[in-house]
Amino acid sequence: MEYSDNVESPFIQHVLSLGLEKLHHIAMAETYEERCRLLYSHHCPPATDSFLHEGLQYANEQNDDIFLGDLTREDETLHVKQPFFADPDSGPEDIWQWAHQGESPANWVYQKNRQRLRQLGYVMWDRSRLEALGIIQEPWEDVDNSVDSLLEEQEAARERAYMENSWEKREQIHMSGGTGWWSWGDQSKVKWRGGAAPGEESSGYSHTKPDSLQEAQELLSMMKLPSSVR
Repeated sequence: MEYSDNVESPFIQHVLSLGLEKLHHIAMAETYEERCRLLYSHHCPPATDSFLHEGLQYANEQNDDIFLGDLTREDETLHVKQPFFADPDSGPEDIWQWAHQGESPANWVYQKNRQRLRQLGYVMWDRSRLEALGIIQEPWEDVDNSVDSLLEEQEAARERAYMENSWEKREQIHMSGGTGWWSWGDQSKVKWRGGAAPGEESSGYSHTKPDSLQEAQELLSMMKLPSSVR
């Protein structure tokens, strides 16, 4: 099973499609067993394609002839979709306008290089916060550069190696009759067929539980990266 760490994941797509009330119950679950009952209906986690991710893509218009920064207020009512409810605070609209001034309608929703802004929940900020930060006083710039991109690619490759190592360990547990939740260095929540765990295997990365972020990074740095990313 792939790690579900982004909105494109079909597993995350399914969870999001359950609705806010179900998401709230999942988030508030206090035990693994309770959360498992809310997430799993069968042996495997359900997957849903073409939900939020594609919906965000289709929300854009195929129009590259106009740009947000060139529109008058009258033009905006024709080209910019209006909110369902009037918001007395202009912050969300102001910062969205700030982040998309040079964009056409084909890129107004879910623009790829605005990911870092989305991670900050930028369209949830109120006007007073924006003014206090002074963030909209200067034009938005994509500060990402080739060095940052290279570092992100290297980190993604390392995470992939980490995931593949996790697959190997979980396969070993499954073939030995174990099911349930497992984490690095912690098999206490694995449920074994017959009620007892088999003898521990000799060694391996999966038996090393890092005690700090630095140790975790060192552990990942020692892992053999998959040949496809060397």
